[in-house]
Amino acid sequence: MAPYSKNVSADAVSAAEAAETKIKAGTLHPYAGELKDQDGKQRVAAGGVLSDTDIRSMNWFVAGMVGKLS
Repeated sequence: MAPYSKNVSADAVSAAEAAETKIKAGTLHPYAGELKDQDGKQRVAAGGVLSDTDIRSMNWFVAGMVGKLS
């Protein structure tokens, strides 16, 4: 992770570092389902996890993200 801004609270830094540790350990999956894309299409079923291959080739935004892919 990049260095945190001095404007980020110590609690937020601690939470981010804890999440990073869990992601590295494989106990926290940021792309765990249910995940839907911006159009409401289900991309990962409830309880499922997006594979590393699928993460690397993602060409969609999750629901709630603002923006468009060109």
